[in-house]
Amino acid sequence: MNGDGIGKVGEVMEVGEKVDVQVGELGVGWILREKNVCSGVAGGSGGEEVKENVIGCGVKVDVWMVEEIEEILG
Repeated sequence: MNGDGIGKVGEVMEVGEKVDVQVGELGVGWILREKNVCSGVAGGSGGEEVKENVIGCGVKVDVWMVEEIEEILG
């Protein structure tokens, strides 16, 4: 990942911090927010990553979050 990509990840992390959500949790919530998605497959190499994935299933990604993240990712 180049420096620009790392910067964008940091900005997305800041969106998650506003609602006390880790970036992994936010990622799972982002995928599952789509009405045409009923499940997602997320990997994890350790217990903490698996825990984030499970918590992410309950993350509600609000409209303002979608708008901010889409602006970041351009």
